[in-house]
Amino acid sequence: MMRVLSPALSLLLLAAADAFSPISIGRPSTILHGGGGHIGSGGMADTRNPDTIQHEDPRKSISAAPSFEEYLKQRANEGNTAATAPTAPPVPIAAATPSVGYGSASSYLDTLSRTDAIAADMLDSSRKASTAASAPAKTDNFKSSPRWRKKTKQLATLGPASSDFEMIEKLFLAGADVFRLNFSHGEHAQKKELLDIIRAVEAKYDHPIAILGDLQGPKIRTGTFANPAGESLQAGQIFRFDSDETPGNAQRVFLPHPEILEASEVGHVLLIDDGKVKVVVSGKGPGYLDCEVVVGGMIKDRKGVNTPDSILEISCLT
Repeated sequence: MMRVLSPALSLLLLAAADAFSPISIGRPSTILHGGGGHIGSGGMADTRNPDTIQHEDPRKSISAAPSFEEYLKQRANEGNTAATAPTAPPVPIAAATPSVGYGSASSYLDTLSRTDAIAADMLDSSRKASTAASAPAKTDNFKSSPRWRKKTKQLATLGPASSDFEMIEKLFLAGADVFRLNFSHGEHAQKKELLDIIRAVEAKYDHPIAILGDLQGPKIRTGTFANPAGESLQAGQIFRFDSDETPGNAQRVFLPHPEILEASEVGHVLLIDDGKVKVVVSGKGPGYLDCEVVVGGMIKDRKGVNTPDSILEISCLT
């Protein structure tokens, strides 16, 4: 009795177990859907589909794909068919409609060149408008020239070649804002004349002009010589500096600084004309110094005198 019921009981248990298992979407059970499968070894149902899958595209199946030789023949036949097909007459260049898209390299380059041309025209127009806006209006006023629009101040030193009204006016119109007067040379009356000329130019153009007075400071100078060309001193000779205002000669010259005559001692060095002539004090007396020339040379009017060995009690402003 038990042997007869064993196969039937196994089938009932297998059906009950399969009812509680999750259903596969890709491959449904043949037992529940009546697929007509058979029981395989171990009592498991064989749910494989006996029908082979056929794809529409033969390239998806290696076995159904053409061989390489057949592929070459197919390409050759397609080329012959395209060669025998009638071709349309060429379209003239003038009649061709320009493409506005980016379907080809030529149409892209044409569009890019047109865009660059439009951008260049816009930039040029912007620059012209900016230049026109910043440019001063053209009037007859002399202050419309670039000389009146500069930001930097310019200084010009006046000398013998630039001491009249015409030259000072030219310097002013060329851009000079400050005129320097060198008080180390010339007389005060000459500086007053230059100052009056500068003020006349200032009044003519109704524009302020600055004046810089350059003082010589404590620089000590010799007097003048009777010979405008000066005198030549020879090494070894004795030359005197004194308080006599008479124009000098080859033996002496006026020294308008009594501080030097008082502070210098025998053996002190005096340098004339920035050291071109060197002398050593060999003797002194009331109001004079006798000096021996060590390094000879020319000595002229109002040349500087340095006293490296003497301490002078002198003001910094003269």
